[in-house]
Amino acid sequence: MDSDNKIRRAGFKAFRLPLLEMVLIIIIFIIVSAMITRIFISASAYSKRAADLRKADILLQNAAEIVRKDGLSEVIFTYGLLRSGQGEYGNAFETGLDEDFNATKEAERVEYYLDVVPTEKHAELGDDFYLSKNGKYGVMIDVYDKDRNLISSVSEVYVK
Repeated sequence: MDSDNKIRRAGFKAFRLPLLEMVLIIIIFIIVSAMITRIFISASAYSKRAADLRKADILLQNAAEIVRKDGLSEVIFTYGLLRSGQGEYGNAFETGLDEDFNATKEAERVEYYLDVVPTEKHAELGDDFYLSKNGKYGVMIDVYDKDRNLISSVSEVYVK
């Protein structure tokens, strides 16, 4: 009888060791899986941010070229900008953009904002200087997300 107990205890100890190893392996697997999942989620967020930045930069380049070539009045017309307030040197303009950075008037689709603000005022241009094509003035163009976090900016575009 004593020998049977010794055999049972030896068998139980032999059974406990692989079970403990499997539990430890499962715990390690869960921890590593959680870390890898977090890395993929972060990478996805960074990828979206990079795509947004790329689209915003293309939009800013296009708007800046329109301002340089044809003046502020043309960029106002092209993007359907509306007066959003008074800047330091004149009227500020803004429009909502959807998730693809296309101008939209539907408030529920607005994900980003395009702001255009004059940065210099020249006396000879008068109050409506932003309508002038021949005067020289500066314009700042910004793209914000819907929480008003700056995504990208063209600090100053000079119209000659």
